[in-house]
Amino acid sequence: MKKLRHCTLFQLTVFIEVYERLNAKESAQSLATTPAAISRGLNALRDALGDPLFIRRQAGFERSQVAEQLYPVLKRMQQLYQNSPYPLRQSEPLHKLSLFSLELFCHLYNGSGIAPLAEQLGITTSKLNRNLKTLRLVFDDPLLTRQSGGMQPTEVGHDLYPMLRQLVMLCEEACDTGDALQDGSSVSLAITTVPQLAMSLPLALQSAAERHQVKLTLKMDYWNRDAINRLSGNDVDAVIAFEPANRERILSKKVIQIRSGYLVAREGHPIWDHPCPDQLLNYPLVKLASLPFPDNQSPLACYARSQGTHLDELATVPDLGCAAQLLLNSQGFIIIGIRSAVDYLKQFKGLRTQKMGYQQDKQVLDHFSPPSTYLWLKQDAQGRLATPPWLQRCLENYVLESHQ
Repeated sequence: MKKLRHCTLFQLTVFIEVYERLNAKESAQSLATTPAAISRGLNALRDALGDPLFIRRQAGFERSQVAEQLYPVLKRMQQLYQNSPYPLRQSEPLHKLSLFSLELFCHLYNGSGIAPLAEQLGITTSKLNRNLKTLRLVFDDPLLTRQSGGMQPTEVGHDLYPMLRQLVMLCEEACDTGDALQDGSSVSLAITTVPQLAMSLPLALQSAAERHQVKLTLKMDYWNRDAINRLSGNDVDAVIAFEPANRERILSKKVIQIRSGYLVAREGHPIWDHPCPDQLLNYPLVKLASLPFPDNQSPLACYARSQGTHLDELATVPDLGCAAQLLLNSQGFIIIGIRSAVDYLKQFKGLRTQKMGYQQDKQVLDHFSPPSTYLWLKQDAQGRLATPPWLQRCLENYVLESHQ
């Protein structure tokens, strides 16, 4: 991250344009800027990476080996922010928006205070606040507000975090470009995950392994209370869970807070006439065996008690397939906070889904800390991760994409 952290998204866009066109003048016209601005952008990247990237020839530019390796990663970054629901346009704030600003936002989103974060990174609080101000200008939103207990994200901040965290991770991947890959090596991995995040994980891991020229053999199982012992005993290589791991030599990293739950029930269910929290209390709840709340509590059941009533629970099921069959044949409903799990349930003909409103979520979660998804990884005696960097990035990226 250090190599590229002070480069901007605009400079990365310059790289993509020049890489694809191999002509500075055409790149300038495409970006509605000047050839001098193109040169300045390329020079900033060259200084950061210590590589010429493009060698000037009579017919235009020739790509360096590092540029060839960088292009797939930077192209994914460009596609990510261009497809954002909050598009980053070619504006003056964008020219100033550094990847370092995105990194700061991610730290603050995950609970770091401004003063401790500034001290940790070796910068002044005023510099940190200037970076945060630039982000707010680009997105026209406060993103984070001061409240009791620290900085709290706004609704836009919640929605943006997965994309910005993915950009930071892709930047880290770009900085690793040129490092030796495990060419032709084989690795066997055991991953434990909560069932809501199991559907597409094998495909994501296989794709990441192929990009890093690793032949992968994968074993997966569902999270349970013994997962932390299995990770400590080297029976498992990584764990995706809904709670932190409090044990020495285990890195427990909060990847994202879960917001914006989705209501799922069969089509024609009377709940769809007025799908609000108070209406839900009239029907039985289907629970998954693993929920992102202490002691597997249901926030809706706690909300019912606060209203002086009781919420019936139809059943607790081990996975989404069982949940789908039960929902199709009953008056039950379920609330899911992970988008990829909702997409899986939508494949069952006869089920209907609907996103709950931001205020409705706040109403139900009033007495709970924000639910979060964590990644657990094993550390050695020196605090170093045994997990390859590509695997950690893949798992984090998968969790982020699944929540969007």
